[in-house]
Amino acid sequence: MRSHKPIFTRPDRRVMSDKSQPHIPQRMCMICRTRLSKNNLYRYVCQRNGHGRPALLFDPHQILPGRGFYVCSDPECQRALVRHKGWQKKCRGES
Repeated sequence: MRSHKPIFTRPDRRVMSDKSQPHIPQRMCMICRTRLSKNNLYRYVCQRNGHGRPALLFDPHQILPGRGFYVCSDPECQRALVRHKGWQKKCRGES
């Protein structure tokens, strides 16, 4: 006797996607951990300074290559970015 396997079909993409709402990327502030749209955050990129140590470079156009870190516009988060050391561990492998 034949075993009946369930037939799985993919949902129709035209039904799933709603073109009236464009996709807006969400990113997390590395200081306060709130999720905001990418356009509302400041992006910093890992770069090596003159001594070979990792440093954060502000990326106003959000197009520079490398590991990016996002910080919200809250003044407390902007001040805490200087003291925050978590990004240095993630930048070790960047050139």
